[in-house]
Amino acid sequence: MSTFTRRTQRIEYVVVDAGIGIPRTLRQSHPQLTSDAEALGQAIKEGVTRDKTLGQGNGLYGSYRVCSKGEGIFHLQSARAKLVFTRGKGLQVTTEKVPFEGTLIDAQVNFSDPRLLSEALKFGGKVHVPAADYVEMRYENLDTEEVRFLILKEAPSFRSRLGGTPVRYRLQNLAGMYPGQKIIIDFADVPLISSSFADEVFGKLFLEMGPIAFLQRFEFVNFATIVRQLIDRAISQRLSST
Repeated sequence: MSTFTRRTQRIEYVVVDAGIGIPRTLRQSHPQLTSDAEALGQAIKEGVTRDKTLGQGNGLYGSYRVCSKGEGIFHLQSARAKLVFTRGKGLQVTTEKVPFEGTLIDAQVNFSDPRLLSEALKFGGKVHVPAADYVEMRYENLDTEEVRFLILKEAPSFRSRLGGTPVRYRLQNLAGMYPGQKIIIDFADVPLISSSFADEVFGKLFLEMGPIAFLQRFEFVNFATIVRQLIDRAISQRLSST
């Protein structure tokens, strides 16, 4: 389960696992962890894992670091122990009378600071710098230095307004990330879109950005005639309603 709150600039997610729990899992390779509370305290430390051949022990460590560094909330409960981090009280680990069968994680991440991930995710005392990020790999063409947005890969559906909403958000984000480059919107293998989809994505974008900025930032390629007509109509209707 996840929730997104724009006003407070926070994302919260909850994960529940009905397995054997963290304490029993860690004791398979760390028999010295005699109490469940001690096991949870170790579980959020870098490199602590049941089996190094299966994982590096970065999952809970990274999650906790991102939440605590951004003054969010991190709640971890498993077996007879509970670990909670809050801005006001800091980190607390307690022993619970009633056991929780499995594992529950409730994490709240503050995304107002774009530097948070790089500062929080330190491995071996060093900030992790990936060779290439997700946006570069997905959208950039190193040969032509263009940003190409393949509609076919971005939309779960072309039939509804709901399917267009995430596409509009991604185009807005790309426009902000690449202020000096034109974004190529490629309609290859997309024979038809609905009027609602065209309005949700391009009608709203055109109205929000204005004609000059919209035409400067986006270029359409490989679109069928009917797709172009639907986009033109959506933009015209938006303009006439203002």
